[in-house]
Amino acid sequence: MSLNRLSSFYALMDGQNTDNKRDESHLFYNPKYPDSQFFGMWGVTNDNELSLIGPDIFRHSLSFISNEYGLQSNFLPKLLQNPYVSYPEVGNLNIIENKKSIESISDLLKEVCDLSIKTRGENHPTSLALKLNLANRLYFDMKLKDAQLIIKEVYKEMLSLFSFNDERTTKALHIEGNIEFELGNFQEAKKIFKKLISNSERKYTNEITINEWRSKLAIIELVSQNYEAVENLCYEGLIYFNNTNLDKFFSISEDRIFLLIDNLLKEFRSGIKAPSFSSEYKPDELEDIINFYSSRGLFEVCLFILNSQGDHKNFKIKEILILMRSLSLPRIFRTNINYLFDLMTPRQQRCVRFRYGYGMNTTHSLDEIAMQFDVTSEEIKKNIFDGFKSIKIWN
Repeated sequence: MSLNRLSSFYALMDGQNTDNKRDESHLFYNPKYPDSQFFGMWGVTNDNELSLIGPDIFRHSLSFISNEYGLQSNFLPKLLQNPYVSYPEVGNLNIIENKKSIESISDLLKEVCDLSIKTRGENHPTSLALKLNLANRLYFDMKLKDAQLIIKEVYKEMLSLFSFNDERTTKALHIEGNIEFELGNFQEAKKIFKKLISNSERKYTNEITINEWRSKLAIIELVSQNYEAVENLCYEGLIYFNNTNLDKFFSISEDRIFLLIDNLLKEFRSGIKAPSFSSEYKPDELEDIINFYSSRGLFEVCLFILNSQGDHKNFKIKEILILMRSLSLPRIFRTNINYLFDLMTPRQQRCVRFRYGYGMNTTHSLDEIAMQFDVTSEEIKKNIFDGFKSIKIWN
């Protein structure tokens, strides 16, 4: 269990920048020593070795407890709260239970879930927590329909048991919103994200997660042609990015979405019109619409359009889902992210890496990057936008 706790630490801290300043906003700021700027080990959590051993430690812990004490061990539900439960790097578990081999995290979660339901009951907090993690893992594995069936029930029971203003209930609704969004059920997803933004207790969430909800709501409003709402969401979503003095940001994923949408709104204002379906369906129209949005990097809009046509097995849907996961969890999907970065020009890639701290010791403001390149911050902003727009996942 100590090893499990250690791997949890690596999972939560991997890729995070350690504190290096004690300014007035810092918890431990001391006005007597205003010049005390550096402490701790700079960049320790960017160490690639931590990224490699964290999943291995977790897998070892799972295999040891399962093979030594069986799936009914009281340790397992605790182990399956580990953040690595949703990570791809854990690999095969090689757990043997009653001569049956369990290889994947999702299969282990199903087994432990069923045992918990039998021994504790369907709506026991431990059973609900396991089902929540199972739904999240299935969502992560892109088994959206299976995840949808579980999460709807979990959210309903958690709402009844814990009320809305509880971290577990908020997480369940967040997962449900993501699933509905990726299945193309935009109206249902819209209700969920609006509720999360308006009603969630801020102590159970953070501004990065709120901005994620905001970005998905912006996509939904764009598809619904509610352009005023989209413009307001873009303004809120880009509040850090548009401040050229700040090196702070919400996330690379949401900055990308808001920048691409914001530029599309400018195109609409200049008179460009998006293609749409006529009263009679024609295959060429679908291709024109998909090409219009994909050429502008807005694959999330393409996801909705493809789903709305009932073409759920289209290979493009899987490619879009992989892109979304890669950008929302860049430290986990390093190989994918490096591939996406390589689609950019060297200058665009350098600007993006500087801004978001990938391969760097720290993040940089637009002004700082502009000084390095001896150009204006607006030119840096355009390089970053062009870099995001150049990401293509199919020809």
